[in-house]
Amino acid sequence: MTPFLEKVLNNEEVRNAVSKRDDVVNRFGPLFRNPSKLTKQDYLDFLDIKHNHHWSHLYRKGKPAAEDMDNLRNAITLLIDESLPLAERYDAAKRMLPGVGKATATPMLLLAHPDRYGVWNGISEKELKKHRVWPTFSPGLSEGEKYAIINDILLNISQELGVDLWTLDSCWWVTNKNPGYLLFHSLEGKPSIDLPPAGEEIPHGREGAEVQVTSSQYERDPKLRRACVEYFVRQDGQLKCQVCDLDFSQRYGEIGRGFIHIHHKDPLGEGQGEREVDPIRDLVPVCPNCHAMLHKKSGKGAYTVKELKKMMEQQRANLEA
Repeated sequence: MTPFLEKVLNNEEVRNAVSKRDDVVNRFGPLFRNPSKLTKQDYLDFLDIKHNHHWSHLYRKGKPAAEDMDNLRNAITLLIDESLPLAERYDAAKRMLPGVGKATATPMLLLAHPDRYGVWNGISEKELKKHRVWPTFSPGLSEGEKYAIINDILLNISQELGVDLWTLDSCWWVTNKNPGYLLFHSLEGKPSIDLPPAGEEIPHGREGAEVQVTSSQYERDPKLRRACVEYFVRQDGQLKCQVCDLDFSQRYGEIGRGFIHIHHKDPLGEGQGEREVDPIRDLVPVCPNCHAMLHKKSGKGAYTVKELKKMMEQQRANLEA
């Protein structure tokens, strides 16, 4: 939980919306689960924020659907039919209700089953993008297919934050009004790599064929590695990464004993040719992960141990903020 989440949950608007949750769910939930009992006035009340206590701007676009209540009841019956895939029933119901958008259809689902469906509207979409968890969709996905993906994300966020989907939707109102507010840190809610578009087919391929490769290797003197290791073991009393402090023997037991990468502070292979290397001044023991990150610097050279440690400390502070 970030400090912002606690602040948002204590916001008066959110507390008021949450206080109305059970009344609204208990009134409209049974009607959407059994639409045969839904009257025109019930539906119009659902569209009105004075009665739903949660969503404004539903009335204008949603009202025309009430002119044919038999069709509306049939569409809602299809929408909440969990014997069908979500995307399929969502798209089929929407085709029956021209003018009824996702901002009206998804609240019906939430009220019918508050633990299973989240709300997709302009505010929630904007906030998912701000929190960097908005998916990249494959071309050609229907609105229902997109909602099925979005709903999984909303369910995951709800579970991670420990709030119900009604409350989560209320929280978006406040974070939308306060651009600096984040309910969670993006790295906790989004993979740290760019993923292919949601729904894209997973590729298959073949590996293992023998190929001939010509490359240059740069000679390393094992005596220098040993001298570097001995120096830092004497200094620290253990063999550990000088960036993140990982000691492989402590983490993995006997198989990790003596394992470490040796990083050249002035990287080999940048056209400098053979040169003298001081194992204390020019080399440093690091774990493979930190070694790779040291070499992530654009252009020539590498990050210093001090620079990478500072990045890690800053990231830790960001996550704890």
